[in-house]
Order: sequence, then C-alpha cells, then structure tokens
Amino acid sequence: MRNYLTTLVLSLSVCGCAAISAPNGSSTDAPSSVTTATQPDRVTRPTPQPSSPDSREHTNTISTPNLASTNCNLTQESVFPHVEIGQIPILRDRLTNAVLFSSQMQVDTDGAPDAYHPDDIGITHICNGVNVNVGGSWEPNCLTKFNRAKAEDFQGSTKIDFFAMATGSNGVPIIQGNNDPKPGYFVSTSSFKQPGINRNTPQAQLDSNTIPYIVIPGTWQRSSAPGVKLGDFAVVLRKSTGKISYAVVGDTGPKSKLGEGSVALHEALGNDPFMMRYGKRRAMKGIGSRDVLYVIFPNSRKSGEVVTSQLVDTEGARLLEQFGGKQKLLRCSR
Repeated sequence: MRNYLTTLVLSLSVCGCAAISAPNGSSTDAPSSVTTATQPDRVTRPTPQPSSPDSREHTNTISTPNLASTNCNLTQESVFPHVEIGQIPILRDRLTNAVLFSSQMQVDTDGAPDAYHPDDIGITHICNGVNVNVGGSWEPNCLTKFNRAKAEDFQGSTKIDFFAMATGSNGVPIIQGNNDPKPGYFVSTSSFKQPGINRNTPQAQLDSNTIPYIVIPGTWQRSSAPGVKLGDFAVVLRKSTGKISYAVVGDTGPKSKLGEGSVALHEALGNDPFMMRYGKRRAMKGIGSRDVLYVIFPNSRKSGEVVTSQLVDTEGARLLEQFGGKQKLLRCSR
C-alpha cells in the first residue's frame, strides 16, 4: 500500500492534480523520538493544529477556486526522500526556473534573540541547539551533561558543541550584553548572515521572530542542484487556507528533511507556533502533512543588501508576478 500511495502522490504532483496528504502531520525542528508524559519538550512535536489567521503586512489571503492546472509549465527534476513524510517531488517551472515542492512546515527559531538561554527558558529547548556527544550523533537527552558543562563555565572537561549558537575562539558560547536585544541569552545563529556586521552578534542573524524565512537542506547549499541558495527569495502558500507569504532562504538544516520556516513565516501563514510546554513558552507547533507549497527563485539574492521584511515583500511580490501571479500559484498547488 505504501508503494502504491507513493507512486500516486508522485503522479498527481507532476500533473498538477490534487495531491494526497501524508498521514504524518508531526512537526519537529530537531531529531525527535516518541514522546511520553515524562519526556522533556525538546523531543516533543505534537500534531499541528489550525490557528486563526493574522494580519501581517507581507501576507495575502486568496480564495482557492477549483481551477484547471494545465498552464503550470512544470517538470519533475528529482525526488527528495523526506525521513518523516516520504518522497517529495521537486518540480521546476520552465518559464522562470523556479523550484517548487509541497511539504510540511516545521518551526525554526534560529536567529531569534530569545531562542536559547543558559537556564533553558528560551523559546526553543536548549538541547535543540547543542550536541553533548561531541564528534558523535546528536543526543536528545542533553540536560545532565549541559548543566555539568555550565557549572564549569563551559571551559571544563565536559565538552559541548554549540552548533546553533555563536561561540568565541575558545569555543565558549557568547552571551548577549546589555546593548543586545535579549541580555543574558545566547546568540542564536542563522546560516544567512547580514552583510557588514560582526557574525557573532545578534544583529548579523536573520531574526526568526521578525523575518519570514525558509530552510533548505545543507546539501542543497553545497551542491549545484536544485540551485537554490541562502538569500534567494520565495513565495509560500498554505493550501488549506489560501494564505500566502513572501520569504527568503535564511537557514540550512538536515539533509533528510525539507519543509521548515521561521516564527514570522508561521504567523504570516496563520499558524501560531507557540504553546506552553512544561511551564515554558516554546515555538514548536508546525503545519503538518503537505499543506505548504514552496516556490523558490534561484539566483534572486540581493548581494550586499541587508535583508528586511520590507525587502522580502518587495522582491517576493516582483518574483510572484514574473511567475504568473496568484492564479498560477493556485493552479500549481493542485
């Protein structure tokens, strides 16, 4: 049955017909395991639930009529093997060279000044941004080793890999000062860096709370296919509501996952990613199944320019018009 459904999903995606959603609507921004009532929230990603739309300026709501999908001019180039929801067809628009795919949208808080805190009071669990098994596989249950390293001021025998935070030359994580957005918090980093700014400061990162960005696998950034890179602009459609937002490629992620967005992008698409988890406010509620269509425009990066939400809106609107506008976007989402 799984092979049959996979083949059917691929066929429908290429022809532009209505796609079958995968049954797994889970969302995670780090490797996860089955969650029980006693497990910490870093490995917990509950089934995404609908939330009310908001009124962000870079968001537009459009109707979703039953349109024919014969003018999409799409060809399938490859298939991405998503570890959670299965195969994702990667499509190419023959007119604009845009890359399209449908997937879930997990939550990425990287770059947010309040993402990580030494006392684990950030909007993301500290274990999502560190590896206490240096040189080995990521460990979800990190708190014991992390707290031991913290007691040693991160300079003792307990070694930590702070892969999602800025560190000094000695490997010690940098703490935001009084002139930074969130004093006392770690400096959470995004893969994209704002030009002309110290890379180890909050100001050099794309703030997940304010910039609508999407995440691509690190393998895409390092290879020539499918051609999308950090800084390229995108248009994102939430199929179930017809809500769209412009975005920028702002971060890289695991090679086995595709479909992740910033806090600001989730809010723009009408999804509130925040929930209380063990008494702490966490950004972890994503959009499940294959409800999100991503359209990314290769080589659209504005080199040397600081990325703002206004720039994302301007470039996104321009590229959507070149693509064929909202109506073509709707047809290609079928």
